[in-house]
Amino acid sequence: MLSSVSLYNVPPNDKGIQLSQLETIINDRMQLYQILEMASIRKGGLPWEQYIMQQIRHYKLQNYIDLLEDCIIFVDKVQTCWRDEMAHWILLLFFCQSQELRELFIKRETEWLVLRYKNASAEDLNLFLEENHFDFPEVCFFIVAIM
Repeated sequence: MLSSVSLYNVPPNDKGIQLSQLETIINDRMQLYQILEMASIRKGGLPWEQYIMQQIRHYKLQNYIDLLEDCIIFVDKVQTCWRDEMAHWILLLFFCQSQELRELFIKRETEWLVLRYKNASAEDLNLFLEENHFDFPEVCFFIVAIM
């Protein structure tokens, strides 16, 4: 099984990617960054999450729609997650040129992770926690009534 939420622990090891495909992946991610930026600076209107979803649909960023709506079949999910991972790692190389760019990259990727985490199914979240070794014991709370 594959989680659509990722911490990008392992860089892609693909040996061949077409330049046109790379360009599309990068352009889509940069458009996502612009949407995330606009969502964080705008005043009023739709809540943050709804605004982003609306804009992603408006700009037809199908890869990101698929990741957020978790309604894709496994074969497409592998390709969708691969495109997401590829975009992350390639832009990481670009954004490491200065401290200011690194901070911007971290901010946008964190916002993207938060949005994906909020929209993930319970099954996907459990898989994400398992894949990243977030093994926390279950905590039970008891309410004790003192009379």
